[in-house]
Amino acid sequence: MMVLCRQRVWLWWKTTSTKETVKDLKFGDDLSAERRRKLEDLAGCFPSIFSDCPHSTILEKHRNEPTSSTPVWQRQYSVPYAMKQTFASSLRR
Repeated sequence: MMVLCRQRVWLWWKTTSTKETVKDLKFGDDLSAERRRKLEDLAGCFPSIFSDCPHSTILEKHRNEPTSSTPVWQRQYSVPYAMKQTFASSLRR
């Protein structure tokens, strides 16, 4: 089941068909006819997203090459004054 929610707009798949497509989308009953039509048009523009058929994707490996072997040192963040007592008591536990 797929749920997309934004401003009370619910979208989910019917689970009755074996191969799900854009035509299998069911929209919430609280949508106006115009809004429902816009969502149907939008889903129709991207049929591959709303399909259960696997698609290929381009996967790339990322390599982070350090420029030097020297470790990076940063000063620690200061604790806000209002939280110092809470922070200190949590460290004592």
